[in-house]
Amino acid sequence: GLILGLINGFTVGYLRIPPMLATLGTLGAGLGIALLMQNGVNVATYALNPVATGQLIPGLDNLILIGLIVVGIGYVGMHLAVFGRHTLAIGSSEEAARRVGINVERHLLKVYVVGALASGLGGFLAVAYFSTTSVAGHSTDNLSAITAVALGGTSLFGGIASIIGTLIGVW
Repeated sequence: GLILGLINGFTVGYLRIPPMLATLGTLGAGLGIALLMQNGVNVATYALNPVATGQLIPGLDNLILIGLIVVGIGYVGMHLAVFGRHTLAIGSSEEAARRVGINVERHLLKVYVVGALASGLGGFLAVAYFSTTSVAGHSTDNLSAITAVALGGTSLFGGIASIIGTLIGVW
């Protein structure tokens, strides 16, 4: 996730490739690399992982607990930290953000790295929980994610975002 986040952040921030093209390109490359790593086999099975199947707090699955922690960190990062204000400013107007002194390219790199690390964590937890994965089964995950974010009230044109809204959109 970190490597793909660095690639996306660099191509969007520094090379000025449109975000949709950059992320769809790395999605295709990632799916291809996954097939290469699986020797062309579409389905792989792994051992169950107690991180995903256990209950640290009785009555609350670890996946839900981890999800709530990630949402909490995301909420603080987007709504109570400078990182979130800079992200929303860049989403509203890159030029305005640049004029007030935000290093837009560096910040976009950070945004893509954080997003990719979160996606990597999600992928790890999905494999840990289901103990199996299918490369072809995830080729439309990007559409599901975009739909959940849009349903949660985040503007696809930038400047308006809500972590809690996205959580509701996923639900």
